[in-house]
Amino acid sequence: MTNGARASAATRWQWVYLALYAGYVLLGLALRWNGWIHYDHIWFVDAARHILDGSWRIYDFKGTPSIAPPDGLAYSYSPLPALLMAPFVAFADAVRDTPLAASVGGADQLAYRLIVVPLLLADVLAMEQLRRLVRDWRPAVDETALFLGILPTLLVTGFLQVSAYRDHQEGLVLLCLLTTLRVTPRHVAWGGVCAGLTLAAKQTSVLELLPIGAVLLFGGLRRREGLRPGAAFVWAGLAAAVFGAFMLPPLLAGPDAVIYAFLTQEQRRVLTGQGLPVWIDSALAGTLGAGSATYALWHDRLLRYSNVALVLGAGGVMGAAFWWSARRGRPIGLVDSRLLALVALGGVLQIVLAKWVTGHYYQLPLALVLLWDTVRVAPRWPLVGLAGTFGFRAITVAVDLPAVPQIKDGLLFALFAALTVAVLVAACRPEPALARPAPATAPTWAAA
Repeated sequence: MTNGARASAATRWQWVYLALYAGYVLLGLALRWNGWIHYDHIWFVDAARHILDGSWRIYDFKGTPSIAPPDGLAYSYSPLPALLMAPFVAFADAVRDTPLAASVGGADQLAYRLIVVPLLLADVLAMEQLRRLVRDWRPAVDETALFLGILPTLLVTGFLQVSAYRDHQEGLVLLCLLTTLRVTPRHVAWGGVCAGLTLAAKQTSVLELLPIGAVLLFGGLRRREGLRPGAAFVWAGLAAAVFGAFMLPPLLAGPDAVIYAFLTQEQRRVLTGQGLPVWIDSALAGTLGAGSATYALWHDRLLRYSNVALVLGAGGVMGAAFWWSARRGRPIGLVDSRLLALVALGGVLQIVLAKWVTGHYYQLPLALVLLWDTVRVAPRWPLVGLAGTFGFRAITVAVDLPAVPQIKDGLLFALFAALTVAVLVAACRPEPALARPAPATAPTWAAA
């Protein structure tokens, strides 16, 4: 293909993506405006209003005591998502006496509809960032395969459902995480800032960020890829500083409420979903008897320590993968499909090992698996990533057995367990020869 033909093809694809992104945002807004609304908007709008009134007491409101008994569930993220929603809440409050607000039932209902605007925009920016990362690392990628991965990621696995219906910020997390992956090889300090924004988008992203920090740590110690020994500490320190900057105002306004939101309620949060703790709890209830004192003791331990076990287990498995690769003389780098495998591992383990998994938890891990597989096999099609995407939706749609929910739960657990094995095995193997990345630019240190 000549350079002119390549430029023409690139222009056509850009228009295709622009049409997809515009259609996605308009579809999400239309569905939301017509009442496609879940329940979680209550926490986000309340948090946004406490930012707007200057009190920053965004963690005081609690609802649904059945989820985190006895006090209930508080807003459980940094202020960043609520900050992005706050201008739209302010607009809804400003026009509360207008026909626009009256047409949907008042200022609250208008705010509930408008807060999805930044979430939908973050979704399309994340998909564009995913596309650019793949093209940067694998210029020979098949654009058709890439498009057919992005399309179902938005519309099939359900970023549309996550943002337009459930009001959650998985697209924002993906956007910040992919930006971190793109920026860090070029500039460690700015990569740390992006990592801090990823944490501020959702603190559970620490598991996806761990492999990047590990590469910086071990690469710096061995002075690989132009890294200095202190690279990991600069990166992690800036990430912590950015996250801390977001958390400082609510911490000063109400430290007890912050502790409750991030620690206490997470220990009290009940078991639900397809994660291993739920299956263990079910087996214990059947073996020991749901009403026995011994079962109650183990049930309480599962509630309290499942999150700790998740973090330690994920960290241990990732550390073992790094050790395995380094011992065989093929250390994992910053521009490496095996790094993406470990980032995806951090996501899928939050399904497999988590005690709380609900409808908006699956989309981020599936997108990360698709990214890893696309980079790994380019220019071939990412069959594992596409199988995960369509397999997930096939299970959730085709398996409808309310009387026996364990069947659907078991299939979803098996799917994510299989993806866990796939990415872990890939992380321990050599980088595929056909997918060698272009040489990376050595990191700069303007802020370090």
